[in-house]
Amino acid sequence: MAALLLCAALLLQLHGVLGFGGSWKAARRGDLFVSFPLTAKGVIGTSPGYHAVSTFLLNSMNQSVDPCDDFYEYACGNYGINNDYDSGRTSVSTLKKAQQDIYKKMIELYKDRTNCGSTAIEKVKIAFRKCIDESEDRVGTLLASIREAGGWPLLDSCTGMNHNLTSLIMLAKDRALLRFLIEPEVKPDVETREHMLKITFSLMDFPGARNYKEPKNAAKQVKAHKDYIYEKVSLLKEDLRRRGRTSDACLSGPVSRGDIDDMFALEQQLFRARRNPVDMTLTEADALYPEIRFLEIIEHYGGAKAVNFFKRKPSIFIATRYIDKVMHLWKTKKRTVVNYIFWRYMKSQYLDKLQLRGQYAVVPEIIAVMNRNKVVNFPVEEGCSTVLSSFPDMPFYATSALYARKYVSKEMINEVKEISTHVRAALEALLKKSWLTVKAKDRAFQKLSYMKFNIGYPEWIMNNTALDEYYKELQIENSYSYSNIIDRTMLHSIREGFNLLGTSIDRAAFQFPAHHVNAAMSLMKNAIEFPAGLLHDPMFGVDYPRAVNFGTIGATLAHEMTHAFDSEGCRQQH
Repeated sequence: MAALLLCAALLLQLHGVLGFGGSWKAARRGDLFVSFPLTAKGVIGTSPGYHAVSTFLLNSMNQSVDPCDDFYEYACGNYGINNDYDSGRTSVSTLKKAQQDIYKKMIELYKDRTNCGSTAIEKVKIAFRKCIDESEDRVGTLLASIREAGGWPLLDSCTGMNHNLTSLIMLAKDRALLRFLIEPEVKPDVETREHMLKITFSLMDFPGARNYKEPKNAAKQVKAHKDYIYEKVSLLKEDLRRRGRTSDACLSGPVSRGDIDDMFALEQQLFRARRNPVDMTLTEADALYPEIRFLEIIEHYGGAKAVNFFKRKPSIFIATRYIDKVMHLWKTKKRTVVNYIFWRYMKSQYLDKLQLRGQYAVVPEIIAVMNRNKVVNFPVEEGCSTVLSSFPDMPFYATSALYARKYVSKEMINEVKEISTHVRAALEALLKKSWLTVKAKDRAFQKLSYMKFNIGYPEWIMNNTALDEYYKELQIENSYSYSNIIDRTMLHSIREGFNLLGTSIDRAAFQFPAHHVNAAMSLMKNAIEFPAGLLHDPMFGVDYPRAVNFGTIGATLAHEMTHAFDSEGCRQQH
């Protein structure tokens, strides 16, 4: 019998004190740790799993250093030396390396021409083949869509200002100005929370509040951000010139850096205007903002089903203070708003999704770090696999099924379920300690008993009939271009969100693909999501010594559990 002292127990105790009440001084030293028996799995000293993890550990250590002088260097000093940067990556970490290893493995799954019996999985294979196809004129497709939407002043100085705001919002698909989110109501009882529409602000183009609040203190980052826009739009302008379909006079001179400065200043104003949505009816929103045809956008995103829903239940949540600012900018700085929307469209649907190659696809290191880019200077096949496997607006249930059927066994899932049972028992033992108040114990036990563990992947994706039913409206054919497929998959993702309107919370639903290498706690659902991507070496192995799996997987589960009891989690009733 082996025993593991779970380090995360210390975090559990700390969060319990801070979130639920109790006297830290009253907690005895012996209360800080929990031990429990572990049955043998991979035999220490002889099993292949033991040799695999011991090799990984030894390769990470710098045994030439005295641990009494520098324990960190002794334990981890050779990790960076023996774990080189993957192509395009700007940092080294075990989780990131495991994630990229999975994306590389999935290349062969996408390339496999054997029909697996699921039309949904065959659709993502087609998408991969179209992504790696170098013969498509995607620049031409982008330019045509810009022209159809009214033209981009930053590209073509002769562009008129007759743009339709509603059409531009739909073109950007939640990536510029407005997001049409389907989220649960905020109610004390989780089971009665229904999904409602929230019309709110889109995510900023440039991650990091500091960059907008204090741009002078982030001058290097702001300059790099603007230079990136300038470089990519300049490439597009040069391509437009070469095609000879636009008057030279309209394309003379470089891309205006002044316009790019205005775009950043506009986004600063949008950032400062962000506020929480308020409750009102769709009719009231239409009266407030006649320039935005909300019902048209809802029909475009959600179809007739969504329109009929709002005819019965017109209540929505809408960020009025923010949209007031949007409308003011539309009236006073229309050119800048149009430039901004087209940039967000180009970046989110063409650059980020690897539609454009050559210099378009080159991402400077500082941009990769700031934007946490998923696709950074990868070889084409690896980049296409990463796009299809990582973005939430791609068909991630289909890609999850593709991965899980090849690389995830029931034995792996059952191992994590058993570990989760032991970790829950460890937390229950901690909650019985005398230094917690009776009220804190009662609330904590209620939360713990209600806590749900979603491990691996949703079972239904392993059923071809259920999987194909989910993606039956997503049309992908061999004759479609990659640009068309990206447009269809993004719209399908939004529509599936709209299909949740009026439904209650599904605590068993997954928000990450099976191949995702991280875990998360949903405070609203009091549910831990533990994707199968974490069950990958060197974090996990069914033939590893069980103490190793407890030290990695057990600690991850324990960490996520603590969120239910921290300063945010304790605000949730369940």
